Formats: sequence, structure tokens, C-alpha cells
Amino acid sequence: GWFWSSSTYVGDTYYAWGVYFDGGYVINYGKTHDINVRCVRSDLPECNENTTSFPCKDSASGLIWSSRFSNNVKWENMESYCAGLNSSNYGGFSEGWHLPTISELRTLVKNCEKTATEGLCNVTDECTSSSSTANPICYDINLCTSTTAAVGIERCEDKTDGYYSKLGDGAVYLWSSTTSNDTGDSVWDIYFKNSNISSKKKTLTGMGRCVR
Repeated sequence: GWFWSSSTYVGDTYYAWGVYFDGGYVINYGKTHDINVRCVRSDLPECNENTTSFPCKDSASGLIWSSRFSNNVKWENMESYCAGLNSSNYGGFSEGWHLPTISELRTLVKNCEKTATEGLCNVTDECTSSSSTANPICYDINLCTSTTAAVGIERCEDKTDGYYSKLGDGAVYLWSSTTSNDTGDSVWDIYFKNSNISSKKKTLTGMGRCVR
């Protein structure tokens, strides 16, 4: 059948261009006619520290990120907020929005070889225990925080200007959805002042971004 485009025919603005898919040809057609239409969305902006229009897409990971929730809230409130983005059709997406896993959240880390994706810290979606007796060891304070300098590895010193975040997050804690203990009352988060990965009680507060 016929499908509209948004392109007006230059020779006469009464007409617009359309495509007739049964015959495979393009022709201008009077705008007052009723024919089919499909809607399309422009490409999302690229995620970077200067991004002001959200959602944005990180082409390196393929993930799409929301703006940061600006209030400090408990974990369950942040998780509910992300789920609610689906029902509100945030960014034109009605499904897929969720609180990021720790591996997804680590894709936002930059300038710190300890905690960036595939960095020295072993905490990932596949290695989640905060226990010092876990096998394998997921969390090593020397590798997952800036508390000490691991041998041959530079410390990630405190910075508040978004130096460690692709999205310019400064001295804020961002929640992940990944539990860090057997009881399920704690989850992993990242403190972007120094890109520390740490285990945090769900009853405490932090900020967050949603992802899909």
C-alpha cells in the first residue's frame, strides 16, 4: 500500500512524497488523501559528560541511559522508579527500563583501571559475593576501591567534577540491582567521586540512573 513521508514536494506544497510498496515506486500525493503511515524516532544523542538530553545511547556498550534521579532514595524506591519508566513510555520505550546491574553500571566508569569494565575489581554480574571467604574472591578492597594503591596500580584519587563518569556524575552514589550478600539486604553501588565499588544496605539512600 501507500505510505506517507514528511517531505513536501518542492514544486507544489499541496503534495508530499510517499512510497507505494506494492509497486516499489516513489511519487508525490495530495496531502488531503488518507493513506498509511509508519512513525519513526530520530537517533538518540550519544552519552557523554556534556549530555543534557536524555535518554542517550552509549555506543561503546550499546546501552541506553536515563537522566540521573536527583534525589537520594532507598534502593526499592529507585528500582520502582526505573520500572515506572516503562509505563510512562520514557524516551519512547515502553519496556526494558530497569535499575542497572553492577556490570552495566561499571560501563559508565572511565579513567580508573580498577573499576572500569574489565578492570581489576572482580565484582561483576557473575561474581557478586562481598564475603572475604568466597571462592572465587569477588571483592578485594585493594582492587575495588581507592582506599589503597594496589601494587603497580595508580590510585583513583577523589575528584568531584565527573572525571570518573561517562555521564559526568560527580560525588554521588549510584545504585545497582545486583545483590552482594546471601541475605539479599545489600547491593553493589559505585561512588563516582573516586569510582569505588562497595556493598551498601538497601535501607540507606543513594541516587540512580535507569538503563535499557
